[in-house]
Amino acid sequence: MCLAKNIFIFLICLVFFWFCQAQTPFISEPDGYFHAKLAYLFRTQGFIKDFPWTSLSYWKDSFSDKEFLYHLLLSPLTFFSLPTAIKTLTVLLASFTSWSFYRILQIYKVPFPSFGLFILLTSSTYFLFRLNAPRPHVIAVGLSLWIAYTITKRHYKFLFTSCAFFSLFYTGIFLPIAFVLLAFFHQWFFEKKKDLKLLSYSIGGLAIGIALNPYFPRNLIMFFITNFYILSKSLSSGITHNLGAELSPMTTRSLFLQIPTLFAGAFGIVVLFLSAPKKLSRVTQEFFLFFSVTLALTMNSMRFIEYSVPFLAMLLFLLCKEFFPSKALSFHSLKNAKATIFAFLILSVTTLTAYRNLSHFIESYKAKSSKFRLASLELRDHATDNEIIFTCDWDDGPELWYYNDRYRYLVFLDPLLMFYSYPEQYLQWRKLQVGAFDSKNLQSILKNDFHSRIGVCGSEFGHFRQKLKDSGAEIIFEDPLVFAFKFPQTP
Repeated sequence: MCLAKNIFIFLICLVFFWFCQAQTPFISEPDGYFHAKLAYLFRTQGFIKDFPWTSLSYWKDSFSDKEFLYHLLLSPLTFFSLPTAIKTLTVLLASFTSWSFYRILQIYKVPFPSFGLFILLTSSTYFLFRLNAPRPHVIAVGLSLWIAYTITKRHYKFLFTSCAFFSLFYTGIFLPIAFVLLAFFHQWFFEKKKDLKLLSYSIGGLAIGIALNPYFPRNLIMFFITNFYILSKSLSSGITHNLGAELSPMTTRSLFLQIPTLFAGAFGIVVLFLSAPKKLSRVTQEFFLFFSVTLALTMNSMRFIEYSVPFLAMLLFLLCKEFFPSKALSFHSLKNAKATIFAFLILSVTTLTAYRNLSHFIESYKAKSSKFRLASLELRDHATDNEIIFTCDWDDGPELWYYNDRYRYLVFLDPLLMFYSYPEQYLQWRKLQVGAFDSKNLQSILKNDFHSRIGVCGSEFGHFRQKLKDSGAEIIFEDPLVFAFKFPQTP
């Protein structure tokens, strides 16, 4: 019966996420274009040791795939069209993560785990966006839930395996390390026990995953750049790096408005705890610590909401189990009039919230389109093979490369990959983005600093376009979202 329920829940998740992905025929994020194309190259060319498609990035001389297992899973699906391939994998991974939440609730014997899953998937529009993103963090969320579970249950072998898979799928291994350290010191402080197996199995699993990556030891440098260098420079360099909105901090007000039902439930539990204090189980205490980490990360960068939402939901349902007797959380309790009214109010609020969040998600997701497809096709009539295409933003390259890998582009996925290896050109690039240069020198700047005479930029770079016009560049393509330009070839 339990197996049948779990299969049914997984199938429901598959249908739900297929419905979400079907709202647009296009890949929904620039990163997705990169992942789909790289997986295709893995299948057709084998492991990519070098990345010649960039001219001013750390990857130019030392490419390392920080999400190797994700691309390996995606590769066989690229026999289909690339949008179909990456949408299929996104559906499978999002379903795995959602089912993982349901299954862990089941294992903890939380009543109504199906209702818990419904709350999770409909509690936040932004969380739903993140769970539908064609990126490897989708499975990292599910694996982080299993890592948290194995920590609380002290299933050391399962913890080792989960950590190994996590480091092969995703570069952000600081999260499982934080979970393990918090659980270790929590047990040491309150129970006077040093569980060294907790440290050794988790760190050993992460280390094995890192070592099994075929890009080892390059991936160690990439890990440093991604987890430490980029974070430190984005916070302290004094330079505006024009990073993605997902890296922006999230205010308390914004976070509350994103997940009001979960926070309202958590507030009610806190009030209940203060009025009738009780000793919580070690599992619940440790999940409170795990949620605290994800909350702190979300306040620093809104991208981590994909972790804080499921961990808050898990904590909330564990607290409900502890504060309410099992009979109070069963169908039999609905015979009581007060309990019936309370259940009706809960269902009404959650249903209305679900309708609102799903409507907003569908409306926004339907607007997703391919920004650079037409401009990329236009380049074929003007650029030669291996020519460097100037781009105004770091997330332009992946989509242009997806449609046309005959050319080279400045930087992929993160501007600080350019800043790390080519700081002088990076600063000059930032000046060009905002139009802080003499238009008379533009052709010379592009030629000498970027070895480029042709480029594509988004329409938001209006200052740069105006300087192009003043410098005598030819606009070879333009629509409401994008413009492409070129200078004549010079000897």
